[in-house]
Amino acid sequence: MTLAGIVLAAGQGTRMKSTLPKVAHDILGKQMILWPLDALRRAGVSQIAVVISPLHDVVAQCVKNYSAEQQLPICCAYQEVARGTGDAARVGLAGLKASGLPPPESFLVTVGDTPLVTTQTFSDFFAFHKKSENAVSILGFEAANPFGYGRILQDASGEFLSIREQKDCTEEEARVRLCNSGIMCVAFSEAEGLLADLTTDNRAQEYYLTEVPALARKRGLKVGVSCSTSEDELRGVNTQEQLAEVTAILQRKLQEQSK
Repeated sequence: MTLAGIVLAAGQGTRMKSTLPKVAHDILGKQMILWPLDALRRAGVSQIAVVISPLHDVVAQCVKNYSAEQQLPICCAYQEVARGTGDAARVGLAGLKASGLPPPESFLVTVGDTPLVTTQTFSDFFAFHKKSENAVSILGFEAANPFGYGRILQDASGEFLSIREQKDCTEEEARVRLCNSGIMCVAFSEAEGLLADLTTDNRAQEYYLTEVPALARKRGLKVGVSCSTSEDELRGVNTQEQLAEVTAILQRKLQEQSK
């Protein structure tokens, strides 16, 4: 199976309290965006689209330099207006289609501010998606405290129903501990139609990527959930304190690997 990656990285990251775009911050001598790009490259993707703001020249230059160094096709896809993760995925998909390269069979969507996600996690998730022959696969995890995460809702037999964002959860749904990681695989042949059908019928009035699996299910397409990673690995970076915590974790991992 040929696989591509879409990395969502258009946010300014105002909680970082910095003029530097969030994903351009340094972690052990590498800009944050390079950690997921490295993991995807090692997992065997054929091409990548990085979705960024048109104001973030420093991120664009970092991506272009990395693409040249690694000889891996990576394009910058510009999200002119922040209208949610679903819109960002549409922008990334358009970037992949405009590349002129042979279309992949599937692509993985991830975010640029989770530098702890490993190559093994991406590889295992790719393998699950391929073996299951899913149109859409979701990477989930069991959260110790699920507050703030989107919940993965399933029926009594374990079949996927939907992903519900925290702000849209009922009291019963809010107690569910199976959460969405923000990482998803989608069949390329189905993606454009699914993304085109997204609506803003939610409290944030944004296009949610998390609506894609439910749309796929309504169309009779196969949707699956993999729980092959830990909550710790999915830590996002939104503040300087979180940046320091993630940097310390990665430092320890590198020290352990060098022993």
